[in-house]
Amino acid sequence: MPERMRRVNEVLREVLADGVEALGDPGLGFVTVTAVRAAADLSQASVYVSVLGAEKRRARSLRALERAHGVLQARIARELHLKRTPQLSFHYDETLDQAMRLEQLIRREHELVEPDSGMTDIALENDQAAVVAALAAADRVLIATHENPDGDAIGSMAAAAGAIRSLGKEVRTYLEPESVIPHEVAFLDIEGLERTVDPDSLDGWTLLALDCGNERRLGAQHPDLLSRCSPVIDVDHHHDNSRFGGVNLIDGTASSTAEILVRIFDGLGVEMTPPIAEALYVGLVTDTGRFQYRTTSPAALRLGARLVESGVDVHKVFERVFESIQPGKLRLLGRVIDHAVPYCDGRLLISHVTRDDLALVEGDEATTEGLIDHLRAVEGVQVAGLIREQVPLADGSLIPNRVSLRSRGLIDVSVIARLSNGGGHKQAAGFSHPGSVDDIRGFIVSEVSAQLAEPAA
Repeated sequence: MPERMRRVNEVLREVLADGVEALGDPGLGFVTVTAVRAAADLSQASVYVSVLGAEKRRARSLRALERAHGVLQARIARELHLKRTPQLSFHYDETLDQAMRLEQLIRREHELVEPDSGMTDIALENDQAAVVAALAAADRVLIATHENPDGDAIGSMAAAAGAIRSLGKEVRTYLEPESVIPHEVAFLDIEGLERTVDPDSLDGWTLLALDCGNERRLGAQHPDLLSRCSPVIDVDHHHDNSRFGGVNLIDGTASSTAEILVRIFDGLGVEMTPPIAEALYVGLVTDTGRFQYRTTSPAALRLGARLVESGVDVHKVFERVFESIQPGKLRLLGRVIDHAVPYCDGRLLISHVTRDDLALVEGDEATTEGLIDHLRAVEGVQVAGLIREQVPLADGSLIPNRVSLRSRGLIDVSVIARLSNGGGHKQAAGFSHPGSVDDIRGFIVSEVSAQLAEPAA
């Protein structure tokens, strides 16, 4: 199956799952949408469901779904804005019965094995054990995160610094010098943050790189960090991470790097103090979009509850992170909206921020954080792009144009970002580009159009 159709099927499944849940038909039983198989021309789509209960209950539920055909089809049209809304047919997914029979067989086999033998996801557990062992053995740890850090980057760094110091180890923190810490997360404890490092001072230090999809995102001094520190530990939740460390723990299913860190802290026996919990909560709540993005898993929600139980003041974090917008950022949002241009029949929306825009609002790189989410929120938009124009440095050089991409799921924006040596997640990615704003717009339109299988417009 082509990658585009796989994504279309998955997005259709998610929309239909939400739609079925919202139906008020008493004839519906406990129904789960397990899969969707759409025709290549989107003329029709087979919807597979599992139904809890006996055969009569299944038949009754399928009839209820057929009655709701028009409502569900309208929901697809309203939320996805496909060129054609497929006709739906509903089918009982017999794989659930097969899975239950298989589970019974597996349970019998597990009776021969210790219950906590770790037979699930052995590779990930081994990577986690290796990170815990490396940090336990380290006396001095330098913690670094990516350029232009977000809430997960700063929250993870602050949490790791507090956790590792609590074990009696020497800790330093580093962020490349051109990056600005977003105002919304500057209340976290990052005292002593270094912006340049003397390579000779790195001998004997372990490097813990957090939330970095690749080594270049550590900044211009990344060759010094990687060559002088030993070991290099890479902990991240970006699925396309380059695994640049000697020890790597990459979990693309985790909601945030903060979520992964909690497992490491547990392995090290770290006490979950309120300051550590608060920093982790900032990472969690920002990368899940206040527990609203598709990355919000049951594990993420359980972690949120645990952190609150450990002393996080939820209202304080909400006010500091989400309700402390500076007036200049609000004015800059107006400029972003003014510059926004739709493409691909409104499914792609691109805007940009110029140097003059930033000067007008007395802003910096961090002032643009989160503005792209307003573009993605526009009805009908599947992909949003925000281009930040080159910024001159004191030495006369220019920071390349920086580009952020966000997707609702139909388009994999990490594929687009990697074409320009960037990276990220399927629904949130970024890259740098030396060309003009118009060049970048053309590049994004071409690549999104290719994934939509239509000519650029």
